[in-house]
Amino acid sequence: MAKQIKPEQVENVSVQKEQKLSEINGRAQWDRSSLSFIDQNENCSCISATIKNGQDSRAMQGEVKYEVYWSAKGNPKNSELVYSGSVAPLNPGETK
Repeated sequence: MAKQIKPEQVENVSVQKEQKLSEINGRAQWDRSSLSFIDQNENCSCISATIKNGQDSRAMQGEVKYEVYWSAKGNPKNSELVYSGSVAPLNPGETK
């Protein structure tokens, strides 16, 4: 997954993920997946990352949403949202 962004945005990027939760009887339940960023690529026109569900994890029960923020300085999460999207469910050890 890649997204065109401004060159000055590449240096200060924060990728935030939401933990995949499902509700059972009104209570949020973690599906026991464990996502991590195992590779990233940055250049002047885009950024991309490879996401992996841990080998010892369980399969994701549904898609997970993510957001990419940018800030010239400080915490990017309190700044400009430059992209959002979702990742389809991954099995244990699977990457996307």
